[in-house]
Amino acid sequence: MVDQLLSQLSISYVSESADAISATNSAWLMQAWETARLKMKAAGAQEYLLVIDEIQKIDNWSEVVKQQ
Repeated sequence: MVDQLLSQLSISYVSESADAISATNSAWLMQAWETARLKMKAAGAQEYLLVIDEIQKIDNWSEVVKQQ
């Protein structure tokens, strides 16, 4: 369902999955965030969407996102 929605968007995006990521690996989340920022900058985009499937599997994910 998410893939269907993304295919209809007019803005650039990157989609990641946290399925195989360790629950304590918040560094992966920070890296995904930075990768999205770099892609946005490289594209010269004003907006960019980072989609992370199964983000709830990463401990304290909301705190990591707030820090970014």
